[in-house]
Amino acid sequence: MDTSVRVLTLRRAAEILGGPVQLRIYLNVSAICLAAWMTGVDNMPTQVFLKAVDLVMEEAPKKPL
Repeated sequence: MDTSVRVLTLRRAAEILGGPVQLRIYLNVSAICLAAWMTGVDNMPTQVFLKAVDLVMEEAPKKPL
């Protein structure tokens, strides 16, 4: 099982949105591409990764400085 940062980020983003179908729609990508990225078979484009990071960061608990 691939546990790279990119794969873990996609998995968390899917959890936040309610599943891989909703994540695919949010990222505007094909099911084939998303499946390849989520399993670590293929590398996703940086712009897609950054969009997923933005989503995850929006949901991260805010800690006061």
